[in-house]
Amino acid sequence: MSLVDCPCTGATLNKLVQPAILTTLARGPLYGYRIAEELAAMPIVKGGKLDTTGLYRTLKTMERRGLVVGEWKASEVGPDRRLYRLTRSGKACLRRWLTTLGEYHTAVGVLLASARRAYARGTP
Repeated sequence: MSLVDCPCTGATLNKLVQPAILTTLARGPLYGYRIAEELAAMPIVKGGKLDTTGLYRTLKTMERRGLVVGEWKASEVGPDRRLYRLTRSGKACLRRWLTTLGEYHTAVGVLLASARRAYARGTP
């Protein structure tokens, strides 16, 4: 396994795509390509290329769960585009994510401190 493929690089933060989408849409409705741009700029993507197919799959799942609503809008210069907005259930889900992310933050801080101590003791 190359270093690029190793989970130690943090490339597996894709589990946080849903709260990132909710956070992005909490600021207002956006087209899918704009959601992709917003997410690509977030630290969880680490400047890497966003899997847009996975993003649209996640949006579709979130739509089925009632967290977002997508609506087709006609475009004068290209294909029709889908505008996504957060629902009341999506806002409630984001509120729950705030608690969960806070717990993750605490847990990662404890793990980081422990890993630093272990590494310092184990390094010649």
